[in-house]
Amino acid sequence: MAWKSGVHAQHGTTLIESTWADVMFGDGLARLKDELTRLGLTFDWNPDRPVSDGRAKPMKHEDLARLVRTFMTHVKSNSWTAEDLERRLAADLARRNGFRTRLFLQVYWPIHAEWERRLAADRSVDFEDMLVQAVGHLEAGNIGADYDLIMVDEFQDASRARARLVRGLVKAPGRFLLAVGDDWQSINRFAGADLSVMTDFEALFGRGHQLALTRARRAVLLISHPRRMSPFVIELLKDPHVTVTGSSDTPVEICPGCGQGTLVGRNGKFGPFLGCSTFPACTYKRHVQQWPPGISSAARRRH
Repeated sequence: MAWKSGVHAQHGTTLIESTWADVMFGDGLARLKDELTRLGLTFDWNPDRPVSDGRAKPMKHEDLARLVRTFMTHVKSNSWTAEDLERRLAADLARRNGFRTRLFLQVYWPIHAEWERRLAADRSVDFEDMLVQAVGHLEAGNIGADYDLIMVDEFQDASRARARLVRGLVKAPGRFLLAVGDDWQSINRFAGADLSVMTDFEALFGRGHQLALTRARRAVLLISHPRRMSPFVIELLKDPHVTVTGSSDTPVEICPGCGQGTLVGRNGKFGPFLGCSTFPACTYKRHVQQWPPGISSAARRRH
């Protein structure tokens, strides 16, 4: 920021500083609003207002609806009330209790109340209601389930309500649960999945036998784009017993700068170099005299 401050000071222009962390988790948006208001900017909170610059576009109604529905899925699966959420925001989620969170909750709870009102008026339930009500009947002993063994696949994508449903099915003596999952592969948070049901498995179901599938009988083939490797693949790169190669059998090297990306070939004004695949998050560079073996001329042009 030093050079930016110098440029603005040189030309007599105004520089407003903010950080991503402060905007996401703190009161950065509120301070930014106050600063811009002080400088004469008038805010218009109408999402359908005309956009003058073509860049700062308001959130689409459809995107906001999907976000609200995803959040509602988590709220209802966990049977949270507004008071429950406030207690969590004051305790273990205090870091997220900022201006941005408050804006969202001001939008969310009236929608939640209207959703519940319309369900009640129609004498209807949604999917989360069905799960939670079924759980309530199981936990209260109102119904029984004559299953000796419950098997659940992809357990890392279970919601809290589904985990409670499974627990209710196996709470009687002589019942057994076989759950298979991998917390690295949790992808259904948008559908209410709660990773804590996997990481806190023993707290929910008690201690039992665990089998870690850490190796294949012969070999495992993973296919990944070199510029967009998942954290799971990056972790594998750190294992000396794992060999990872590119399509041309060129060894893939983890970035020494950040440890989160891989080195990819690029061209610059001073010649070829290796840079981190996570650029601009990581700016690590290594000059090379020539391109690594196996990189085609077409690939060089793309880099």
